[in-house]
Amino acid sequence: MFMDVGSLGTSPSVENAHAMIARGLCHLVIERLPDAALAEVMESLKTLFEFYNTRRQQAIPLPPPRRVLPARVTSRQERRPLSIDEE
Repeated sequence: MFMDVGSLGTSPSVENAHAMIARGLCHLVIERLPDAALAEVMESLKTLFEFYNTRRQQAIPLPPPRRVLPARVTSRQERRPLSIDEE
């Protein structure tokens, strides 16, 4: 079984632990598949890898910086409380 522990450090986070368990379970499932299924598994994994690899490489534009405008209160109005009558 293959494991990548390089990025985990000495105290892995819960997300990293869940990802590691999920990867291990995937390895177990693939090990139990018949040899005839491996070509299809490889094609599916290739498609998933290409999809997620291209998403990671695309630059995600940052939102524009927020502008803070000066403001001042010019008037106030008191409203009566909202009441909802249930029938």
